Amino acid sequence: MAGCCLSVIVSSLRGTVSGSMWSTRIAPAIAGTGLVIIGGIIVAHYQDVTGSDSPYIFAMPLILVAGAAYGALAIRRDPDIRLENYVTE
Repeated sequence: MAGCCLSVIVSSLRGTVSGSMWSTRIAPAIAGTGLVIIGGIIVAHYQDVTGSDSPYIFAMPLILVAGAAYGALAIRRDPDIRLENYVTE
């Protein structure tokens, strides 16, 4: 969600999104900052949040990081990758 806030701000600066200064820059900046801060607090106190001191539970957020890294590397290797090619109905 913080990435979405950043994309709204960048799109506003590029001129591809129209709207008031509040809705395209200020509000997304406040929301994105808050999300990053809360995310940092959750990561810093993850064992308290989960109520577990198991190393497996502690390592679970790394799945998201690994997935994001894999996706970034895959799109850099082949920029023509489209999700539609892999989804069947």
